[in-house]
Amino acid sequence: MTKKNQRHLSPGFVLTNTAKFSVLNFLADGAPEAPSQEAVTRIKPSVCKDSSKVPSEKKPFAQTAAKMVVSKEETESSILSYFSSSEDAKIDDTFYWSKDMKLDHIAVVGAVKSLSADGYVIESNISVSFNVSTKEGNNILSTGSPEVAVHAHLKSVGPKTKDELDAALGKDIVKIGMGNCMKNKWIKKDGKLLVTAVDDVEDSVLSLLKKVVEGINVDSKELAILKRRKLISSVTRKSFSVMRGPNYAPTRVKKAADLTKEMLDSGAWKTTSFKPYNFLTLGEKVSGGYLHPLLKVRISSTIFVVACRFFFRRSI
Repeated sequence: MTKKNQRHLSPGFVLTNTAKFSVLNFLADGAPEAPSQEAVTRIKPSVCKDSSKVPSEKKPFAQTAAKMVVSKEETESSILSYFSSSEDAKIDDTFYWSKDMKLDHIAVVGAVKSLSADGYVIESNISVSFNVSTKEGNNILSTGSPEVAVHAHLKSVGPKTKDELDAALGKDIVKIGMGNCMKNKWIKKDGKLLVTAVDDVEDSVLSLLKKVVEGINVDSKELAILKRRKLISSVTRKSFSVMRGPNYAPTRVKKAADLTKEMLDSGAWKTTSFKPYNFLTLGEKVSGGYLHPLLKVRISSTIFVVACRFFFRRSI
């Protein structure tokens, strides 16, 4: 490509082999005439599958809007402002309080611990254990239990072999559902065929799982059945109960860690709050140090000379 033709390309572009071939043909044949208005309107814009490459002016507002992040200082200010309403103000549970205030619970817990270290608030631990549905449990909540699916299929299409059930429902569903159906005596074997033994069945696993998810008390034996089938798992949520502390103030003032020259010059040390000093702490252990190689040679020479002189005196 000659220097004369290089002026047609804008700097900063990286061309693929196909694009380079097209550009070379374009420069060799000369620039074509400008397309008509009809041809421009017929050109369809290319669709970009990657949303990150869509021009900013065409992105929807939901994609371009930045996610609002509350800083630690703002979270601490929200907690202190809540306690300024009355002396008896109390946060019974930070988990539910953070939801009401539309704050992140992890950020609230961190702010509570930081304020408690300086005596602004007093915290008490809260631990709540509950059951949640697993991935297998969520599948049952949406489609029903495997045993009901096996029974419903045999009832609708008639007797089938196990291989035919595997092909129709899938091996995973048949593996769990067939065993539970045989255990509940919903189906039975007729040679190599599987046939229904009862007409109507109740999906007790689905109804029991719904009760657990909704927080309804369930018998321990029934919970053990769901846990054994790995349909639910126990989760422990930790939160805090918070109330005013002895050093409470509507606004937090950071304590200074050390006395500086600027504080002495301005007199700010008189009103500044300092962190408590630990006078019992020990300083860093000081090592003995090392001799320079030349000093080691000098000491060795001195020892040698002194030893020779001592030996000379003894020989006399």
